Amino acid sequence: ERRRREVEPIIETIARCRRMVAEGMLEMTEDEQREAAVYQQRLKTMDEFLSAVNSLLNLLLASRKDVLGQLRAAFGLLPQ
Repeated sequence: ERRRREVEPIIETIARCRRMVAEGMLEMTEDEQREAAVYQQRLKTMDEFLSAVNSLLNLLLASRKDVLGQLRAAFGLLPQ
């Protein structure tokens, strides 16, 4: 529930920003288009990262507790 409230709206906002920039590209000067392309790439990278994190959270939440404990131990978050 918390993930849905906090992570998914961020992903949706990034997607909305990407659409807004893409829609405005035709009205931009060449210099503005180059800047917008860099901005688009950054947004794409953020979207990919957050989508991966969201998928990982889904996987972890669906896992049994013993698997989750093993993963935490593997990453040094909690002693096993």
